Amino acid sequence: MTTLPIHQETRQGASGRHWPLVVVGLLGLNVSVCATTVYFATRDGPVAVEPDYYQRAMDWDARRAATPDVSARGWATDVESVDGTALVRLTDAQGDALIGASVVASGFHRAFSRDRHDLTFVEVEPGVYRVALPGAMLGFWELRLRVTHDGIGAVAVETIERRE
Repeated sequence: MTTLPIHQETRQGASGRHWPLVVVGLLGLNVSVCATTVYFATRDGPVAVEPDYYQRAMDWDARRAATPDVSARGWATDVESVDGTALVRLTDAQGDALIGASVVASGFHRAFSRDRHDLTFVEVEPGVYRVALPGAMLGFWELRLRVTHDGIGAVAVETIERRE
């Protein structure tokens, strides 16, 4: 019969006592990662909730009839971000510049949709309208445009990427 030396038995027994600590440590790490994720996901509140959502949904048909989409009017929008501003080019059904329109928007960064800004565009060239985007937040911005020309209104939703 062979017996193991005492120092080998002691080493084997000592290493077995660390496994419960490893398991508890990994579970603690998992809880920490989950808690951090929940914190960052909820720190800004419900960001995807639209203001007055229920009433707007109930009035959807009436609102669409009163203010149709820009394309239903035969107009076209081309929106881009240039040097921290939003630039909108408006054309009519014939492709001519839509001169003298009133262009306003509700704009927000996609990551912070609760932080909405009322934007009023200024015509800088015939059919070209510009507004400064608030703050310095880079990334995707959503612009909910309301265009009025000769008493006729239309809406458009555009997304631009602010890179500079």
